[in-house]
Order: sequence, then C-alpha cells, then structure tokens
Amino acid sequence: FASATVATAVATDMSEGVIDRMRTLPVARSAVLIGRSVSNTIIGLPALFVTIVCALIVGWRADAGLGRAVLGFLLLQLFGFAMAWVGIWLGMIAQSPQSADTLSMLPAFLLGFISNVFVPTQNMPTWLRVVAEWNPLSAVVAAARQLFGTTQGGPVPHVWSLQHPIPTTLAMTVVLLAVFVPLSVRLYTRRSR
Repeated sequence: FASATVATAVATDMSEGVIDRMRTLPVARSAVLIGRSVSNTIIGLPALFVTIVCALIVGWRADAGLGRAVLGFLLLQLFGFAMAWVGIWLGMIAQSPQSADTLSMLPAFLLGFISNVFVPTQNMPTWLRVVAEWNPLSAVVAAARQLFGTTQGGPVPHVWSLQHPIPTTLAMTVVLLAVFVPLSVRLYTRRSR
C-alpha cells in the first residue's frame, strides 16, 4: 500500500500547481520525486512501529533474534521504497488524484491477493500458483518469515523464488527501482516543461 499514498500525493501535486512552483527552483528535476519517495518511506515508519507493537502485544516474537528481525524490517522498508516509485509513476500518469487513488490500488490488490500472504500457494490452481510463487510480494513475505524465524504453516514450495526469498526480494526490488525511477523521472521532466 506504499504506492497508493504516494500516487495520490503526486497526482495532487501535479494538479494543484505544486510542481509548477518547484520548477522555478534551481534543483534537479529528480529531486522532487526523490524527496517524495524518501518522505513516503519516513512517514511509513510510525505505522511500522505501531504494527510491531501490536504484533508483540498479541504474542508475535522474532524467533530468529533481534538482528535478523531488524534485517527483516529493513527489507520490508526497502521493498516499500521500491513500491513508492511504482506509486510515483502511477501518480504521474493519472489524470487526477481520484484516478491515481484508483490506479494505485490495482497493484496493491493484485500483489496482495495473488500471493502467499493470505493462503498457501500449494492450494491454488496450477496457473495461479505459478503467478503467486513468482509474485514479488510472495518473496517479500517469505523473506520476512525467514528473517523473523516464523513459519508459514507448511513446507516451502520447490520454487527458486520461495526457496531463496531474500535474494529474490533484493533482485525484484532492484528491478522495480531500475524500471520505475527512470520512467518516473523521464515523465516528470516531460510534464514539467
């Protein structure tokens, strides 16, 4: 859901003239978008803290130790940062803040519901299982579970992405950033002229 908030904010900035004001400043064109993505990550920290506290209250424990738990949370933040760039791009292509809000929910729901977040992938039809097993969010969830030392309630599927979720998550994060940072900056530069 990191992409939804930033998509709406970027579309609002584009439609309300904030970007026009930023164009008058002697800053790199990418600075506005980088600032938006970093601020989105920082704004997400209190929500992450509340989630951790609530999880601890209901009995969750990082069974693999504090160091690995911190790495798990950093990995989640890194993936959220990459997804923020997806949201920035969606906010740039949207015609209004309302359409950005609608557009940005599509990746969140597709990634969330076609993954191992809610149900084990073994129970899915074959075609859907393949999609779910290579879904970036499935790798993120498997990596977090591995780093936290928690189990998902069954054997790990014999799929490389879920057998090696940490490198898969890092690779998919790099791919998302490599694709959406340049796309977003290029689109921002074109719309800012």
